[in-house]
Amino acid sequence: MLSDIINRKLPSRCVLIQDSIEQSGQPLLEAFIQRAVDEDRNICIFCFETPVTEIQKSIKGVDRERIQFYDCFYDHRNWLHCCGKRSGNTEILEMDSKCLQRATLPESDSQIVFIDSLSPLLCGTDLCSCYAQLHALCNSGQVVCLVHEDVLLDARTTLAGLRHLATTCVRVLPPSPASRGGPVAEVRHLKPGGGVLRQTERFLIGANKEVTSEKIQSGSGSSVGTRLPDSSQLPPDLTTFKIDLKQGEKQARSKLVLPYIRPSAESTDVGGGKVFYQPDAADDWDEEDPDDDLDI
Repeated sequence: MLSDIINRKLPSRCVLIQDSIEQSGQPLLEAFIQRAVDEDRNICIFCFETPVTEIQKSIKGVDRERIQFYDCFYDHRNWLHCCGKRSGNTEILEMDSKCLQRATLPESDSQIVFIDSLSPLLCGTDLCSCYAQLHALCNSGQVVCLVHEDVLLDARTTLAGLRHLATTCVRVLPPSPASRGGPVAEVRHLKPGGGVLRQTERFLIGANKEVTSEKIQSGSGSSVGTRLPDSSQLPPDLTTFKIDLKQGEKQARSKLVLPYIRPSAESTDVGGGKVFYQPDAADDWDEEDPDDDLDI
């Protein structure tokens, strides 16, 4: 599913990539960008968390001048010494509050907007403002955005709102034994008809940023639920009453013919109005007497 979403075989108006400090979603976002570049689509990129120059270096084989970059990155603590990109917190909030409205690309199916991280925007503004701007962008083209779920102030409410807007949610998780060393993606995709597709996949990103993914199969020999042990494996002092049957009792039980079970040979009697019950595989057998508590 993940490869089909990147290659647009599964159309999606808004793709939300969730990551955390355990597993970064930045390489997956760069793979989305590279695929859009290879398809020669109209692209604009909002850089909140990464300097524009770093994003430009990650794009291969394209004239970067035709990509619209919106520089929303500020090193206001001067930690990175990025070309004097410093400002006060007040200025950051004023510029970030409506920054997504600066996208000027014409409305088109070939337009795609990338947001390197929604987390700085959500930390500096309210969810309603961010939601409204994202909704407007989704009406004019495809949007692919990244959010760090472990740095949000109210992660539960914020992520619920963003997942409601997104048609595809990709939660990136660290490698597990089932993924054979590759990162894991939990994908939820809403189909145009209203159906929901869910799948957990292992994905790999190649040298040219091509993405290959495959569904993670359940472990061999494992099954859903808990299998009850055989009665022969139970300890003799497990309960104060007998729960197993002797061999003779098992044989007698197997020979018992209940009155509502159709006999193996067809009856030759004609008439009489007999009722036979054919048991179904999904029947819920209840051998308890419903009138056991009545004095009758």
